[in-house]
Amino acid sequence: MRRQYRINWGSAALLSWLWVSTSLQVADAQQLPPFSVTASLNRTALTIQIEQQLTQAYRAIGYQLNIQYLPAERSLKMSSQGKFDGELFRIAAVGQHYPQLLQVPVPLAQVQLYAFVHAGREHEFGLWQQDATLRIGFVRGFKMAELYDVAGHKTMVNTPGQAVQMLQQNKIDLLMEDLQSLHEATAGDEQAANLVRLPEVLATEQLFHFVHQRHQHLIPALSEQLQRQTEGKKRRKSASGKGGDQK
Repeated sequence: MRRQYRINWGSAALLSWLWVSTSLQVADAQQLPPFSVTASLNRTALTIQIEQQLTQAYRAIGYQLNIQYLPAERSLKMSSQGKFDGELFRIAAVGQHYPQLLQVPVPLAQVQLYAFVHAGREHEFGLWQQDATLRIGFVRGFKMAELYDVAGHKTMVNTPGQAVQMLQQNKIDLLMEDLQSLHEATAGDEQAANLVRLPEVLATEQLFHFVHQRHQHLIPALSEQLQRQTEGKKRRKSASGKGGDQK
């Protein structure tokens, strides 16, 4: 006996529409003109968060964001020379040193600079900024550390991982880095790496997206999209807080 099957034409039509819609969205994303920016090799959770923010903002104004990861100093040089369309994020002071890079004036995040030393030696660094005998390490191109004024000898490396190794091997006495990067370099375990953070916050900076000057015309539209994201986060946070009060 032959079995008879009924076709649910409504469900079939819906599935067909969803497939076509998804295919069109993928095709649209692939057809968007690319906008290529550079970023530091040091890809932290904060980096990923900013990537998502900017990818959404660029897609909203008709571009597909592409990111090339490079050593921090080389990243700045190549983007400022116009070999890329911009820089994923930097502190505001970068615009003063690289005038070809223009800031999109909506803060993306905030970062703090700290000093890290060998565990058990933290009592030796009371006035370390004034000690000319200290060997102080930081990542080449990390402008917060580069611009921080100290009397000691500064040693530059290419990655936070290299800096941590140098501190562990006593090739430097102190490391200047942000928490996110140090967390990534030590696999989230400073204690196991035998490092300790000195309590003082050395500097606090906001992070901004930068575009090459040839893309100056995009700044108003990008600013609008990023501001909408910021306001949306505030509304969600406010709604979440109100919900918590009602429990």
